[in-house]
Amino acid sequence: IDPWKGHLLKLDLFFHQTKISIISVYIPPYHSIHYKERDAIFAQLNLWLDKARSNNYHVVILGDFNADELSHSHLPQHHLKILRSLSSRYFTDHQSHISSFSGPSPTFYHQNGSSRLDYIWSSPGFPAPSLFSHVESCPKLNDNPFTDHRVLITAFDFSSCFATLAKARLKQKSEQRTIFLYKNLKDDTWDKFSIEVNSRLEFRPAQISQMINSLSTQLSLLKSLLKDYTIPTYSTTPLPAFIKFLRSQKTLVSAYLSTQFQQHRVDSIEYYTALRDEHFSTSPGSFISSALSVEHRSIVLDRVLVVIDSKPTLLTDPSDIKQAAINHFQSVITPPLVQYSSMDSFSPRWQRAYIPLSDIDSSLYIS
Repeated sequence: IDPWKGHLLKLDLFFHQTKISIISVYIPPYHSIHYKERDAIFAQLNLWLDKARSNNYHVVILGDFNADELSHSHLPQHHLKILRSLSSRYFTDHQSHISSFSGPSPTFYHQNGSSRLDYIWSSPGFPAPSLFSHVESCPKLNDNPFTDHRVLITAFDFSSCFATLAKARLKQKSEQRTIFLYKNLKDDTWDKFSIEVNSRLEFRPAQISQMINSLSTQLSLLKSLLKDYTIPTYSTTPLPAFIKFLRSQKTLVSAYLSTQFQQHRVDSIEYYTALRDEHFSTSPGSFISSALSVEHRSIVLDRVLVVIDSKPTLLTDPSDIKQAAINHFQSVITPPLVQYSSMDSFSPRWQRAYIPLSDIDSSLYIS
């Protein structure tokens, strides 16, 4: 647990091959006296997020941000930079909606309306998928509510974060779970289940009608948010019959060639497999070469320039070239022409390369 100046609180959880940091946030409300304080919180939060990303931690950020992109849109953009920063990091904003066509549920109510000030964010690729989010009234503490905000709750499925024990280990620990086999249900049981589900999913024409009527408004709002772009025009002139025929023939030939190539590949594999089996009994050397996939490579010399009697001579006869190559490789490694007794006899270039370092005791170089 890592607290920071009463505004941030970080809790690290360690699961099976999974590390999660939960960060609780309280951002002071928008006011000039809180500018430096908000900037310090933003800097510390970014520091924790960068450290979590470098150490492969997943992150959940939750708390009172005192910022609402809708009701606070008239305020300077500096007020919303923490929310914008989380969005730019591709964090998921878990929202509660009363219906599919309504906006996020507010978490704070005042005389002039309501605002969404409390948030729950999860980092990209969070291992526990979110199941649902909803807003509830604050429970009482000692018969009094301990906050004037509503409570935003998000349920996560952490089953994938826990290590799964072997069946023998589960049996040894007397742990079990119930599994419903739908294939083994009787018809009357299934009918009762279907009736119960259908009764809870009542058809509401008024709600559906309201959603359909609001569709045009939602599309208009969507149009105002999307940028205009130009769609290229394509020719709609019907293709001539001859071009259609050529396209069909091209498709036919392509399919035929693909089949032939595939058949050739199969035949080649079968041929070389049979050839290797034959070499196993008749030619062990060929079998080893084919099994190891050894490829012989060589360089063919068609001319060689040599020095004979202090005169450069070009050899083109294959036998002379072969003999010159043999002589070269037999004498290419020779003893050094000059024997050096000390570094003083080195050339200046090699003296600079082998001179002892000045910051090392010279006695280390004496053997």
